[in-house]
Amino acid sequence: MRLPRILLCPLLAFAFAVPSPADAGRFDFVPAASAGPSGTTAAPDLLVRFTGDGVALDSQADYTFDGGRLELSPSGIGGALCSVIPGNRLRVIAPVRLTPFPTTTMDFCTVRVSIRVGAAQGTTAIEPVPGGVLCVTAEGQEYPCQAGSASVSIGPASGSARIAYSPSPGSTITAVARKIDIAADFVPGGAGDSIVISQCSTAGDPVFAGVTTVPAPLTFAGSAASSGRIEVTCRAPAAAGAGQLSCAQSLNGAAPTVVSWSVACPSTLVAPSVSYQPPAGALVELRSTNVIGSVDSAFVRATIERDGAGNGDGAATSIGNCTVSGDFDVQVPGTVIGAEGDAGATGQVIVSCIAGNVDQSGGLSCTENRGGAIVTRQWSLLCPAGRPDPLFSSGFDEP
Repeated sequence: MRLPRILLCPLLAFAFAVPSPADAGRFDFVPAASAGPSGTTAAPDLLVRFTGDGVALDSQADYTFDGGRLELSPSGIGGALCSVIPGNRLRVIAPVRLTPFPTTTMDFCTVRVSIRVGAAQGTTAIEPVPGGVLCVTAEGQEYPCQAGSASVSIGPASGSARIAYSPSPGSTITAVARKIDIAADFVPGGAGDSIVISQCSTAGDPVFAGVTTVPAPLTFAGSAASSGRIEVTCRAPAAAGAGQLSCAQSLNGAAPTVVSWSVACPSTLVAPSVSYQPPAGALVELRSTNVIGSVDSAFVRATIERDGAGNGDGAATSIGNCTVSGDFDVQVPGTVIGAEGDAGATGQVIVSCIAGNVDQSGGLSCTENRGGAIVTRQWSLLCPAGRPDPLFSSGFDEP
């Protein structure tokens, strides 16, 4: 199948590599399920969306469906061409572009699904035709794109389907690790029942970063149990605040009802964690030249992770005030190793000794301050006995 709008350049057709099948552009139905009784319009309507790959300038997808059970009424969006063609095929052709589709998602079609009178109960699919999903480069080279299917559940719409939320609507939820997570479990009713959860938003103190649903949109249809999530993120950094989360819930395409929760964000100042190599409590052995009278050294590497949030003392971690016992010296370049929020940092605590003819032992202690919580980290030190200087190992005395 050749896409109709592309001006092919035969000499250039194979000049550029195309994405692998796993990375190629993709057509998807969103949502991927709809439901209703025979003789009605299924709910909800379906969207055909395309996610580009940064290479395809044009794309087309053909789908097949059971014309004895379904009637499709597509409408193009943004210049896309969407139509039903002979053979119970739905054809989607991308809008004209001068540059390749980016790796973002665009809506191409709205598809209204009508279930024919007397249609047999059960689930039927709208699925891509093998070999009928193609992308085309600017040079005219065709390659396979990806495509997902949609399902339509046909059966009685008893209206008994429901969503079991956890925590339940009306409760108060406090964010943990800057996240509020609500489970939405679909409890099926009739095979023709569907529920759409949409228009989720927060109101109140300006501490909420936004609401997302997984999947998006959050739609359930048919007689199979399934689940999704509603997620709210707290801004970082932010002082504590509270508000209301609300979503619209529609059963079988009817006017939506509102479900809501009280939500709160605690302060999001988080001091980052620290890791050491070797870890605190370990033995640090100083062995460089290992010659009597020479300086041997070693270091402890401190890594402040990028897992904090915010700015200021409450979001700061530092390592300093390092001291040693025994015949050792210690140096921290810059005096203190520190970082705030998610900035991260690495540094070294350097210890040194002068090798003698016997082992020397000691200890290293540093102060770790995480958001005002202060602890002491310690290591054991060993300066091994050195060997004679090879310049004088022949027995001559040093002048």
